[in-house]
Amino acid sequence: MKRETDPNSRERMEAVEREVATLREQITALRARWTREREAINRISELKKRIEALRFEAEDQTRRASSTGPRRSSMANCPSWRRSLRS
Repeated sequence: MKRETDPNSRERMEAVEREVATLREQITALRARWTREREAINRISELKKRIEALRFEAEDQTRRASSTGPRRSSMANCPSWRRSLRS
């Protein structure tokens, strides 16, 4: 198509080039969206892991009947992580 010089061929070539440019823009937008969603999923996964670790720690300390109980510093952060997970 690039070698053809008649007006119809040029018009078809320009139309194809416009379509390719549009598709490239769409690809860029979709990649950006995918990256944002992947990062959000990773954050959620990390928060869930932290919450589960805190639960396990609290249960373990309760079973041991430790006089200190669950560590307050870790448990104090749990509600804020849950809020982060919800947003």
